[in-house]
Amino acid sequence: MPRFFLHHVLRGDRIEDEDGYVFDDVGAAEWEAVLDIRSVVGHALLAGGTIPDVHVEIVDENGRSVSMIRHEDALKPS
Repeated sequence: MPRFFLHHVLRGDRIEDEDGYVFDDVGAAEWEAVLDIRSVVGHALLAGGTIPDVHVEIVDENGRSVSMIRHEDALKPS
């Protein structure tokens, strides 16, 4: 099963995923990114803030960017 790295970019600061996660496919990695973004947004709103500018870049084991999930997409009703 492939390993993907979920690099978070929050308010312009990039947080590198150094370990990665094993997923069945890129779709599963994208769903995890959606859940991560929803969690970040939820915590910000609960703290009285606003929706932060956040996205997750999904990178494969070879260092190639395979997908990007933005907060606008992660917050759309599923």
